[in-house]
Amino acid sequence: GFFINDNDTIGDKDNSFEIANSLYKNIIGTDDDLFTISTDFTLNNIEYIERNNGFMKYGILDKEKEAYFDKTISVSGKQNLYIEIPHTLSNYDNENLNEKFDLYVNNELVCKDCFTEPENGTYNLGIFENETVNIKIVLKGITLFKKIYLGQMNVNKYLEFLDKYYVDTKITYNRNSMNINVSSDKETILFIPINYNKNFKAYNNSKEVEIIKMYDNFVGIKVNSGNNDIVIKYTDNSILKLGIISFITLVLTIVIIKTNIYNKIINNEIIAKVSYFIYSGLNIAMIIMIYVLLILVFFVSFIKYIKI
Repeated sequence: GFFINDNDTIGDKDNSFEIANSLYKNIIGTDDDLFTISTDFTLNNIEYIERNNGFMKYGILDKEKEAYFDKTISVSGKQNLYIEIPHTLSNYDNENLNEKFDLYVNNELVCKDCFTEPENGTYNLGIFENETVNIKIVLKGITLFKKIYLGQMNVNKYLEFLDKYYVDTKITYNRNSMNINVSSDKETILFIPINYNKNFKAYNNSKEVEIIKMYDNFVGIKVNSGNNDIVIKYTDNSILKLGIISFITLVLTIVIIKTNIYNKIINNEIIAKVSYFIYSGLNIAMIIMIYVLLILVFFVSFIKYIKI
């Protein structure tokens, strides 16, 4: 975890390097960046097909020749280089970019059929020090995205950041709860890289505290000066609600079966007709959903993928 000064959002950012810079600034309290970001790649045998809502569709001019994006940089000091080609920040949207590129560094193939789903449009090119680096990204077919981002991270700055600002949360797990213990010299927010969930409840030194949604998706807990013994519990309230509904339904069913109400219901022609039409309607709806809508969605998705 990290003690953080300010919160921020993710939705207004185009790439993960901007998010990392924002997090870095809010933890340290500085205007300095951790990542240097550039997007000026040269196009070779690649054409713009069309622009749509900020996205560019790229195609290959001559299919007999190699089509690639190219960039040469001079690395000063020790830097970790990353390539990111996001469709959006969503893994689901980035599936359209999977296996559309081959990545080369100094004419050496480092990633064939990039990207895979776990990479989510981002690839670590490695660490380089005081040298010239050429990056070539081979395009393998018509592809839709906004930009190619090169992120250059100063390794020494990052190691210094970890050494000075990393907080050992001493986290332990006990069934549906997490126990965290931290000490702070002031009141601040503890940023924990755990996905936010509305069913979380937090307690600090046995008192319930608010869970702050950090960066649209992560957990933040206000901590006090001194020792903070934090417990985060997960409780799915819907299970309790469903249990209550199931219990009430069971009791009503038993009451209806054990009394004359059951016979009155099954012998009532109006209720029988209404029940028949409801049952038939539900069956027809299920058939349409399974055998019609799913097939239609498949064909629409397939046609959209082919166009991309």
